[in-house]
Amino acid sequence: MSSSALGISYTTQFAYNTDNRHNKVTYPTGHVITYTRNVLGRITAASLTLSGQTTSIISGASYTADGLLTKQTFGNGLLETRNYDTKRL
Repeated sequence: MSSSALGISYTTQFAYNTDNRHNKVTYPTGHVITYTRNVLGRITAASLTLSGQTTSIISGASYTADGLLTKQTFGNGLLETRNYDTKRL
């Protein structure tokens, strides 16, 4: 995908896995976000690579059978857990 601002062109590149889901995004700044997915295609981890250094953004993401996110650990070690009211529509 290309865009331009003030006459300068910027390109963002998307890479896809065999299931046609994006698994990598390369930004004009050189930042690369890589996604890891489970067999259902849900993102379980994401990392940032810049200048050869890779840093975890999210890891250990898990989901309910309905696909709702239940937990994930951020790159700074903070664990987020989510609970859902099963009676709510």
